[in-house]
Amino acid sequence: MKQNYLKLMTLLMVIAVIIGACEKNEDSEPNENNNDLIHEYSGSGSAGDLITFIIDQTKNRYTIHNETTGVDEHGNYTILSDNNLSGVYKINTGSSNYYAIELDEKIIAANFPTGNPDNNISFGVSSSIDNTGNTGNILGDYAYIIMDNNGIMNNPLIKEWGILNVKGNHTWIKKGYATNTGNGSIPEMSPEEYTGSLPITTGDATGSWAVNGVNKERIDVTVNGIPGNLAGFVYASYNEAAFLLDLGTGNGFLIGLKITDLSSFNTIAGNYKYINIWGNNGLGAGNFSINNNGQVNWTHQGNAGPSNGSFQLTQCSNVFKNIYYCDDVDLGGGYHEQLYCVISGDIILHFGFDNSNGNYAQYGIGARF
Repeated sequence: MKQNYLKLMTLLMVIAVIIGACEKNEDSEPNENNNDLIHEYSGSGSAGDLITFIIDQTKNRYTIHNETTGVDEHGNYTILSDNNLSGVYKINTGSSNYYAIELDEKIIAANFPTGNPDNNISFGVSSSIDNTGNTGNILGDYAYIIMDNNGIMNNPLIKEWGILNVKGNHTWIKKGYATNTGNGSIPEMSPEEYTGSLPITTGDATGSWAVNGVNKERIDVTVNGIPGNLAGFVYASYNEAAFLLDLGTGNGFLIGLKITDLSSFNTIAGNYKYINIWGNNGLGAGNFSINNNGQVNWTHQGNAGPSNGSFQLTQCSNVFKNIYYCDDVDLGGGYHEQLYCVISGDIILHFGFDNSNGNYAQYGIGARF
């Protein structure tokens, strides 16, 4: 009888341990074997930080790891359902709203916190990309802008745009311009004024590139005359490509979209959701709805309140066939801008300069969906 009693107590203790373990597993964080739809991206922020993004679409949750500062950020996002901004991610920190755009397993663009208060805009490409053997899609000319906090010669009102040529012999060359230089340190030119040919053969910086052997969405980039490597990130397919180059701590990043032959507005018609930054502290999200005639109806939501309007796009030139501009746009930020839109497949990069003096007004990144 005593033996039966001991066996019963032992059995009950084993059952209790099993139940406790099960309850602990149910309360723990989900592991990689769960059914959550999770996407991971690698990229950079405007302070020049290296950043990893993890987006859990099942739980509407994000996790950020800043490789440079070692700081992690995490939280939940909501998905806007407004007809014009549907699909945009919104993050509320209690005192501020931030936004992000995700083009599933391709790119992410965000202005939410990323482990450094100096990162006011960030961009990443899918960490699952393997650029080994993808050279054919990577090669070509890219129209770029440098997104940083300091600007040219430490003047935040002067930003650099230009052309980056990625060559098949694993070298690259870039040529930079600005619409207001102030000190003559960089040529002054607007995109529609460019009359050169492509690919460019001379520039202000050159170097080499190679796919990273471990993280194959990354590109190891050297700059001639400067020791060490910079981290690049590329998403490139047959009809669209984005090239991101982290310029080092404090120097921001270069983001370029491939220059392609889009000679018809029919090719680019659609709704492009974007996140943007203007001035020193303005941030928000918006939608450019482009019709078959290049007419744009736009909506924007940010810390300056909601706004909307319309403008007409014009193709820049026979050289920049997928760069479009408008001479005078007021996007609700208090600027009358020269606005430029670079569109490569479903990805859009835009930047604007104050019409009165050529100073930087805003820039943003987004996608058509």
